[in-house]
Amino acid sequence: MAHKAKSPEEYRVILQQDAPEPVNQLFGPVTPEALLEVSVKHLVDHAIDVYASDANHGGGVHYDSKVAERALTSVKELRSGTALQMRGGIEQLIAQGTDPLKVYCEGAHAHGIDYMVRLRMNDLHDTVGFSLNIDKPPQTPKINAPEPYYHTSQWRRDNPGLLMGDPHDDTPLGMYEHYQRAAPNYAFGQVRQYMMAIAEELVNHCDLDVLELDFIRAPFFFTRPERYAQRHVMTEVVRRIAGFCAAAGDRRGRPVCLSVRVPDSIETSVRTGLDVERWITDGLLDMVTISGGYNPFSTPWRDIVSVAESAGIPALACLNHGMFGKDRERIRAAAQRAYDQGASGIKLWNFFYCLDYYHAPGQNPLDLGFTADIADPAKLKELAKTYGAADSKDPRDFIWSIYDHVTAPGQIPLTVGHAIDDIGHCIEFEIADDPAACADGNGWRLELEIVDIGPEDLLVFAWNTEPIQRDPSAWRGRLNNDRHHFEFALPMNACRKGVNQLEIKLVERDARLDPFVTVLEAQVHLPGRSDER
Repeated sequence: MAHKAKSPEEYRVILQQDAPEPVNQLFGPVTPEALLEVSVKHLVDHAIDVYASDANHGGGVHYDSKVAERALTSVKELRSGTALQMRGGIEQLIAQGTDPLKVYCEGAHAHGIDYMVRLRMNDLHDTVGFSLNIDKPPQTPKINAPEPYYHTSQWRRDNPGLLMGDPHDDTPLGMYEHYQRAAPNYAFGQVRQYMMAIAEELVNHCDLDVLELDFIRAPFFFTRPERYAQRHVMTEVVRRIAGFCAAAGDRRGRPVCLSVRVPDSIETSVRTGLDVERWITDGLLDMVTISGGYNPFSTPWRDIVSVAESAGIPALACLNHGMFGKDRERIRAAAQRAYDQGASGIKLWNFFYCLDYYHAPGQNPLDLGFTADIADPAKLKELAKTYGAADSKDPRDFIWSIYDHVTAPGQIPLTVGHAIDDIGHCIEFEIADDPAACADGNGWRLELEIVDIGPEDLLVFAWNTEPIQRDPSAWRGRLNNDRHHFEFALPMNACRKGVNQLEIKLVERDARLDPFVTVLEAQVHLPGRSDER
């Protein structure tokens, strides 16, 4: 029986996974049946509507392509057993008349799950390979083997003039230009033609329900001076791919939906060369995924959601596994905030690391059972949550130099200087729950971690202008590491749904110490109103 796909409006939870990951987990012979055991079948009992496979990395594609280079096929010397497994496993599937994408698609549909293929529009994993000198013999002893994704495709090697710079120059790691230099430049027709050919092939490759163009991995498409001016070029690329989807849908008699994953707001998108508002209003998209998920407590979801709503298409919020530290209550809070701003569902990025096989037996701190929490917005309102203050990303960092220019700003860590002028420092928490719903005697609690407090210093705190006092019975922190833990029972009459402001003043400071302290962590815990499991 043919698979009956849901409409994008019905998607509540989408789980993404790199296409070769299940292949690598088998670490031996690969058959379609074995591949399903370590992929789709792990999702069957969880609240997941769509399984999404990333079809490519900088080093090539992960399926039987006739228009693009398959990853690792041009690499003469592999640097890890996993790389050998990845290349060999995909070759084994092709010899059996299939490939990872076809196996996942058929398996997902057999279990009533929709299937999405994701095309990374400028993945730069191979830039890390340049930095690691992956093409050179390794130094001994080999402590860590590089990921298979770090190898560079022959296409990039053969077309250095289509890149935005020289990937082998001495641009320091941790700079925007370090990553931009290795990215293909969409100002050139050869780059556009190559990526559009892959997109056209993908929509006809298997019985997928959605093709998603990922403009977050990685957000470099034009040279920095030309990013805004070249936005029309990328609009035409999206328009043509939308045409491929429409034509494929007509041929098979049911739609191939088109989605995009884009930066946090309309402005950050257009500054990157992506006219997302135009794509939506011109009717090119069936759905949109917002953000790389790097600052879930400050991303202005409503900005793109409102445009999508006007056009009648759903907008999903992307939450990133690496931002939550396996904390189920923080995931709930981020999802609640997204739903409160109109998001129709949640895209889970890299949460495939919650699968049991990434952990020793019995040691998985967060399995996919948490998806039931976020799949039902009504249930979610009843559950305990922890709202965090958004992290500030250092643009000089190895990772954040890639994403800082497309990510909403953060607040933590925060320097709190000696308030000799009586001016304090503020942290805002955008809380999407109604404080009136809290049971009596079971209110919100604020937790802080502050570094470098002197024994005679005086800090004063106010919540929405009302003074608050530290809970004297709470744990005081790891003082030998100079990390001081503060807890406060917040006055519920001063709490509100929406933006809540914490003010901190360093009123008295020992002159023998630096004239500041630093807030490293800040979060607000909300109790639940129902059985959380």
